[in-house]
Amino acid sequence: MCSDTKKKSGQKIPFWGKEKIAFDDGGALSVMDVAKHYTLYQSPSDRIKDLFSFGIKRRRQEFWALQDITFSVPWGKCVGIIGENGSGKSTLLKIISGTLFPSSGTVKARGRVSSLLELGIGFNSELTGRENINLQGAILGYSKKEMIERAELIEDFADLGDFITQPVKCYSSGMHVRLGFACAIHTDPDILVIDEALAVGDMSFQRKCYAKIEEFLKRDKTFVFVSHNMDTINSLCDYALLLKHGRIEKEGAAKDVTDYYIRLVLNEPVRKQPEVQKTVRVIKEYTGIEEKQYEREMGDDESGRENTYRRKLRKDALNKFKQIRMMNPKIETRLGNKAAEIIDFGMIDDQGHKSTAVQTGQNCNFIIRALMFQDIEDVNVQLVIRNTLGISVFWTSTAVRKFFIPAQNKSDILECSFSVNLKLGRGKYFAGAMVMNQAKTVIYDYRLDTMEFEVFGGENLFGGDSLMNLDTDIKLKYIK
Repeated sequence: MCSDTKKKSGQKIPFWGKEKIAFDDGGALSVMDVAKHYTLYQSPSDRIKDLFSFGIKRRRQEFWALQDITFSVPWGKCVGIIGENGSGKSTLLKIISGTLFPSSGTVKARGRVSSLLELGIGFNSELTGRENINLQGAILGYSKKEMIERAELIEDFADLGDFITQPVKCYSSGMHVRLGFACAIHTDPDILVIDEALAVGDMSFQRKCYAKIEEFLKRDKTFVFVSHNMDTINSLCDYALLLKHGRIEKEGAAKDVTDYYIRLVLNEPVRKQPEVQKTVRVIKEYTGIEEKQYEREMGDDESGRENTYRRKLRKDALNKFKQIRMMNPKIETRLGNKAAEIIDFGMIDDQGHKSTAVQTGQNCNFIIRALMFQDIEDVNVQLVIRNTLGISVFWTSTAVRKFFIPAQNKSDILECSFSVNLKLGRGKYFAGAMVMNQAKTVIYDYRLDTMEFEVFGGENLFGGDSLMNLDTDIKLKYIK
C-alpha cells in the first residue's frame, strides 16, 4: 500500500511521546503521512456536469476522511483507536487491512494481517458457515490439508452448532461476529485488526474473545482495534489514538488518551440538546437573569481570573466546617458548567482521620461537599473509584441508591458521605466525585481522579494481582 510519497530511510516517527521507532526498524506496523480523500457530489448529474465544465464551474466537494496520520506499533502491543462517529477510525482500519488504498502516504504491515471490519464482510451469504471457513483459508493461501485442522478449531470457537451448515444469510448479527472473529484469530495472523464488531457479541462470547486476545498478545503478536468502551481500551491497550475530524487529536498511554477523550466529549458544546444547554434556558430558569449577566456574576472575567463574588461565596462556605481538602488539581480531570462546585472532598478512615493508605476490607467514608452557585432543582452526587489503568472498579450515586435530594438554593452547601468497605486488591487507586442532574445530562462539577490512595494488606487472603478482595472460605475434605 504505497504511494508516491516517500520518506528517507531511518526517519523517526513519534511513538506516543515516550520512545521513537524508525519507520524501517522492523516494527509490526508503520503508518507514515497517510491521508484519504473523497470527491463528493450532491447528485449524479452534478458529476456529469462537473466532468464537462472543464474546471470553469466546480460542483464537487472535497472531503478528507484522514489527514497526516503517522504512528508505529511494535510487536506484541495492543493499540486502541477511539473517537466520535465519522472521525475516520473505520477508514484507517480499512487502509491498515489493505481493503482500502490511501490517497497519499505509506502503510507497512509486516506479516499476515487478519481483520474483522464489518458484519458479514468477506463472507459469501449464499455459502454455509463451513464453506465460508474453507473459502477464507483458500484466500489466505492455506492448503486443504492445513485447513482441516484449522476448520475444526474455528467451528469449536464459533460454537454455532447446527447453523455451521446453514447459509450465512440466515445468521444473526451475533452469529456473524462469532464466525468472523473465529476465522480472524485462528488463521494465525501476525496483526489482528477489529472494528467495533465485538460489541455485538453476547457477554460469554466477549469474555472468550478477550481471553483469546490476551493469549494472542502473549505470543508477541500485534492487535489494533476500535472501541467506544473506554474500560476495554484501558484494560487491553498499551497505547491509544484519538481521532478527530480525520486527524490525530491525541496519542499516548491508553489512560491518558481516554481521560482526554472523556473530558473532550463532556466539554463539547451542547446547544443541539436544549435540555442540557448551559446558557439561556437553564440560566433563566434557575436564576431569572440573562446569560451575559450570569457570566459576569458567576464566571470568570475577560482576563480569565475568577470573579470576586465567586471567590467570596466559596471562602464563606469553607469557613463553615472543618475542611478535609484531599483534592489534587495537578492530577485531576475537571469539567462542568459551574452551577455548583465540589469545594471539599476526601477520605476518612474508621477512626475519623484523613487517610490515603487503608487496609483492604477497611471501612472508610468518602466526604463530598458541594457549594451551589445558583438555585438547582435536580441534584445527584456520584462517587467514582478507578485503578491506575483508568478502569472504573466501583462507582455509585445518590440516584442509584434511591436517595432523593431536595432542591438546593443559591449558596447552599450539600454534604454527602459515602460509607464504603474497601474490599479492593493491593495497589494504587484514584477517587473522584461528580455533581450532576439525575439524568446525567447536565454536569455541574466533575473532579475525576482528584485523590490518590493506596490499599495494602491481604497477603494471606488473595493473590497480589487480584482486583478485588472477596470473602473466601476454604474447606478441605479428604476422601480415601
